[in-house]
Amino acid sequence: MKFTQDWARCRRPPASEDQVEASPACRALALIIAAVQFIAACGVLVGNQLARWFAVAVVGINAIEMMFIIPAYPFWALVIIAADVVALWGLCAYGSRENLDAV
Repeated sequence: MKFTQDWARCRRPPASEDQVEASPACRALALIIAAVQFIAACGVLVGNQLARWFAVAVVGINAIEMMFIIPAYPFWALVIIAADVVALWGLCAYGSRENLDAV
């Protein structure tokens, strides 16, 4: 039962007053999202348009998931959210077929 409760709050109770850690469930979720992002990146590098939109969805999900990690790792989570915003911008602005043909 504790495992399912960790999914909801995505952090483990602190061992001390000033320490917060990500729960094992949250770490597993981050690993799954990273694997899906790798698959989407391979598709984008090949030039597949469906993979590009799939990558937009996965990067958006990753940004939302990083918001749950902010209490445990605030600086790291904000850096990853910023990278996700840049990736979303790049995928949406420069991923069209016309831009792929120009390269």
